[in-house]
Amino acid sequence: MNGLLIELCRQFAVSTLDKLVTFAREMSTLEQCDKATFHQTDLPFLLNFNRINHFHSSSAYTVFPPSNIHSLLHWKVLALLIKSSEDSENLLSYNCKLSLCKITSHPIHTVIDTHFHWDKFFLQARFSGLPSYIWEEQDNEKFQIRKLISNFVFPSRWTACLDGDLLREDKRILHTIGIHPKVAGNQVGRNFNELKRRIPGNFLAIGECGLDVSQGEKDIREQVKVLRVQLELARDYKLPVVIHCRGKNITARCLDIMSEILDRDHGVHWHCFSQDKTTYENIKRCFPNTKFGISPLLLMEDTYPQLRSQVCEMSLEDIILESDAPYLHPKNYEDSSPILIRSIIQKLSIMFNIPGREIADITTRNAQQLYKFE
Repeated sequence: MNGLLIELCRQFAVSTLDKLVTFAREMSTLEQCDKATFHQTDLPFLLNFNRINHFHSSSAYTVFPPSNIHSLLHWKVLALLIKSSEDSENLLSYNCKLSLCKITSHPIHTVIDTHFHWDKFFLQARFSGLPSYIWEEQDNEKFQIRKLISNFVFPSRWTACLDGDLLREDKRILHTIGIHPKVAGNQVGRNFNELKRRIPGNFLAIGECGLDVSQGEKDIREQVKVLRVQLELARDYKLPVVIHCRGKNITARCLDIMSEILDRDHGVHWHCFSQDKTTYENIKRCFPNTKFGISPLLLMEDTYPQLRSQVCEMSLEDIILESDAPYLHPKNYEDSSPILIRSIIQKLSIMFNIPGREIADITTRNAQQLYKFE
């Protein structure tokens, strides 16, 4: 990159990069960059560029009008500078390169992580945004997680996370909001009011919400109360509901409460499904539009040895993919992040004996049907 910038200095007869910034600022053609901004995933590159070159780091990272050297790194600015240079006629277009090199272009298959927790990543030190989750398999098929649905279920984090610029800048991230059953007893009244206030915003669903007796039933009454309120909100706002249901013999009770409040055709995302065929069929009978989140539990064979055979009993049309990152961390995997979706696709491809691209395409379509987005 430094070499390219130095060459542009030579092309435009300026002696320093600061003067190249001034030249770019005075170019009338650059006015078409007036709304250009850096994507959140560009920030690590910009920070490294400034650090290596001992340049001042701007916190805003604005592009137009160019005022700092890093502004030159935006692709629109670079493209216009190169186009204005003497050697622009020697640059090959992408399509021309394809024709000359006989490169076979493969489509990138869209993948959707339907359940993760952005707020937990946000709380990590020096978090500057999520990377671009893109990969290529051995058959040259390319995949990319183009949408991620973050569940905001801890009211104590709502203000810090939902009201900040960092989240809004990443257009891949969609949102649900709810109160997790494990915090159902904490300041219930205030949380209800805040939840109701925020729902008319840009939220795809209510949840995750539900019942969790995995550590006992001491607060089950509060959990039921909180669940009922959230189901009523999902009904009133016509939003899908994300269900968290954990513990022995609790699914039937959860379904009973849901059936009292929701219409049978209501959209349901059954989060982190790990139960048997009978439970799967019961849920589908009560709510036919349910989609079941297949998570990294599928990769935890020691803990969930029956899960693979149970998933094979399901219809692929009922399955959506979720990482639940960063809470689920299978052993032998580097970390808990949305990239675990890649391994889930690989496992499902083997289990259903179909290519990974079909797993990606089917589960993406399922998620779009449930959550009503393109």
